[in-house]
Amino acid sequence: MVLNDLSAASIAARERGNSFYRAGNFNDAINAYKEAASLAPEDYAPLSNMSAVRFEMGRYPDAVEYAEKALQLLKSEPDDVPKKQKLYARIAKSLLYSLDFGKAELAKTAISRLDNSYSAEGTSVEALQSTIAGVKALWTSVPQEAQLRALVLDRLPRYKAHLLDCPEYYAVGHDEPSTVIDKPELQALPASQDDLSFLFCGSGDARNVFSTLLSLFQVPLVAKTSRFKKIHITILDLKPAALAKMIIIVDMLSRYSIMKFLKTKGHEDVLIVSSYVYCCQLLPPFVFEKMQEHIDHLIEALESGDDDPFPYLYVPPSSLRQVIRVLKQWKEPLSNHYSVPRARTFIRYKVKFNREQAEMYFGPNPRVPSKKDRKDFDAFGAIFADQDFIERREPRLGELYAAYESGDSVQMKDLEEYLDVTWKLNVTLLDSDHEATRNENLSNISEYYGSGCQAWSVNDGENPANLAEFDPVDMSDLFITDTPSGTVIKKMSVFFEGVTLGIIMLNEKLVIEAVVGEMADVMERLRYDAMDHRSLAPKDDEGIDPRQFPKKFDRIHMSNIPDYIGGPFTAFLSARPLLREQKQANMRFNNLLNPPMFDSHETFQAEYLLMPHEKQIAAHFAVVRERDPELSGLLDKMMPIPSFMQENYFIWNAVLEKPLSLGKRMRRQEFEAWIYGHLLKICLPYPRPLQSDRPVHAPLNLTMIFRLLERMSEVGYPAHWMSSILASICNGEIETKARAPRHIIVHRNDLSDTTSKKAMSVVPWRAEFTTLLSIWRRLLPFGVITPKHALVPLTEIVEYQVSFPIFREERLRLPHFTLVFWDTQCGQTPRDMRGLLMDEEEGDMFPSAKKTRNQGVHIVSAFRFVTHTRTASFWMRRDAVEDMKTGNWKLYIWRTDNWQAVTGAVDVSRDLRVKRSWLDVDEPQIPIS
Repeated sequence: MVLNDLSAASIAARERGNSFYRAGNFNDAINAYKEAASLAPEDYAPLSNMSAVRFEMGRYPDAVEYAEKALQLLKSEPDDVPKKQKLYARIAKSLLYSLDFGKAELAKTAISRLDNSYSAEGTSVEALQSTIAGVKALWTSVPQEAQLRALVLDRLPRYKAHLLDCPEYYAVGHDEPSTVIDKPELQALPASQDDLSFLFCGSGDARNVFSTLLSLFQVPLVAKTSRFKKIHITILDLKPAALAKMIIIVDMLSRYSIMKFLKTKGHEDVLIVSSYVYCCQLLPPFVFEKMQEHIDHLIEALESGDDDPFPYLYVPPSSLRQVIRVLKQWKEPLSNHYSVPRARTFIRYKVKFNREQAEMYFGPNPRVPSKKDRKDFDAFGAIFADQDFIERREPRLGELYAAYESGDSVQMKDLEEYLDVTWKLNVTLLDSDHEATRNENLSNISEYYGSGCQAWSVNDGENPANLAEFDPVDMSDLFITDTPSGTVIKKMSVFFEGVTLGIIMLNEKLVIEAVVGEMADVMERLRYDAMDHRSLAPKDDEGIDPRQFPKKFDRIHMSNIPDYIGGPFTAFLSARPLLREQKQANMRFNNLLNPPMFDSHETFQAEYLLMPHEKQIAAHFAVVRERDPELSGLLDKMMPIPSFMQENYFIWNAVLEKPLSLGKRMRRQEFEAWIYGHLLKICLPYPRPLQSDRPVHAPLNLTMIFRLLERMSEVGYPAHWMSSILASICNGEIETKARAPRHIIVHRNDLSDTTSKKAMSVVPWRAEFTTLLSIWRRLLPFGVITPKHALVPLTEIVEYQVSFPIFREERLRLPHFTLVFWDTQCGQTPRDMRGLLMDEEEGDMFPSAKKTRNQGVHIVSAFRFVTHTRTASFWMRRDAVEDMKTGNWKLYIWRTDNWQAVTGAVDVSRDLRVKRSWLDVDEPQIPIS
């Protein structure tokens, strides 16, 4: 009777546990199952239940432990009974998902005892067998994860391609210069912290770097105590020209510090020269001559390799080559396209036009600039220094200017002619490669590269870039705000004198690492120790040791780079791992490209993260947004601007990294819909205009899905959830409530859970996705179980190249291009490619479209394009390409903004060339920009 009572109580406890389990209350379920096990210790079922709930929680070692205990109680029963088959399958899957290689034999044993017809939750025995064999082969072929990570970073782009491979050069910034850390923030740092590290991305004209140096010098806690022994600043820009200009300015300031210490006559002129080079379009002859002297000195010092130009500056070898190339370009004579008369006319007109436009939209500039500078710049397109400098260095200018001030129009013409003949264009505002590609004429670009990239060979077309994108009169007011009556050169000289003192005072503590590179790429390389120069020994005993450079930063400044590369989605995935693990550390970026498109931060976050709510963002990305208490209502009195547009930098503070509790996890269906939402957003971006004054880019490619899943594994989502998502994509069909975007901007309401679940074909992306997963599988922190033949060995992944005939297309810099393989047996390519690819309510649901989706089209989102040869290269599994070569497949470049073909067709079987396989050794390559 007692045994029956215990059995009944155990069954009741198990039933309570089952109810909790179905409701997702796993901790309550565990307690109920434990009670059941204690009441019936000889019953395998409670142990099997505990194994199941631990499995669902993602606690795979515990799932294995309880499954083994349950099997001990079932020893007398044959292996093929369903209850034992389920336990063997759970053991095998748990070990594969957790990548527990120490128990590989146990996994093999468990799989060997499964009946070949058995399928657990859609996972076949064949899939388990092929997965364990594939994992063993992959780990054998690439024993070092770091080796594969470096190859992925080197070979796989994270964005859709631009068809102009030369980035634009933004020579002058737009935001107000500011330090990334102030005195109260320094005082709030832990007392045990004795170093500071800052990362500036898209540093441009380095205004925020210089402002930070000035601020640190002004804080006695840093400059006049021994508390902070090291101050490391990493400066990063996509353009070597930006770093080259920064190095020139630093060289000038270093020269000034020495000359001032030695009381050299005329040392004050160095600050004037620096100010001109930094913020003026046209340079007096003396300034231009001194700038060229500094360029000569830097080329000689950097090429010799014996010593760094400054004891605190480190430029990695790969970046150094690019910087030297730019410095040499700036030594070359300019063509007539860059003549001073032409430039002055353009500068005067365009700067004034831009100023009037800004005043029309935002009202008059609240700052009062120098009336003299404003008058002179509007009249001549030039800024003049003070009278003492002119008398010392350019007396003829003083005479002509005095005559001009007398009011004689003839004298004004004489002054203009003098400027046109003697003054020079500030070449540090120009980048020869950018200039040669701005007109987007592929024939001209090919000629430029065919000439060996002969500097300044452009002789027609658009006016030079950057010359009219800033107003030096307004610009100087941003740097020095407390002397409204000062002139441009005076204000900038005061600023640079402070920066010089900062460099001197911080000299022994300071290291500046200047890197040419793309932000997210460099961030990942820093995270995974894949920056080659950081493994190099110092040149000598006194040299900078890059092996000691920090991997974590107190501040990460990103300017508005996220506007172009996926917003906070890319920023959080790339930058958050580099923040020092303390609440005082933060990252910051602003939105300059398209703020009118967003009415709130929630909409901004919905668009880029598909996650509008900040509590959820904090839980999943370990950042929390800092609010400015002084901002609220600041501009409401001036104009009806949404609060989102009132903000400057969005500051996101680090919060403690920790696994999500069960209560903070998304439910499985919600999680799957969120991941599939990102997949569909990448594959099927909503059409958008090619020309817009507030563009919203859709630049990401399929590699971002793997980066996202890596992050979700880190915060504790179960491996089998993510493996199931990947397996479904590999099968070519997903079932989800998610949909491709219905608007350019994804709004909060678009994320409401109102749609029904639907099966959708993703076959057009399957070949690329399975190629990428075959590579990425070794890098994922969880195991992936896929159908047999879904993935391939690395030896079967090949880089292909194809060159396209000459074509004409506009807006080639937009990151909205993809490769489309088309089977001509399906007929002509469609007018509405996006509609054809959408297997849902707003797509083409005719049977012919379904057939084409499943048999007649492949899409490649991750490819590189070399503009001057019109060559696309991409990685693809060999079997997919060989299969296309047996048919009559064509290849196009297609836009994903207007969803139109860019090129004519090339023949896959004839024109596609094999370059190398994945495991081939790379040849060293030196990028030119």
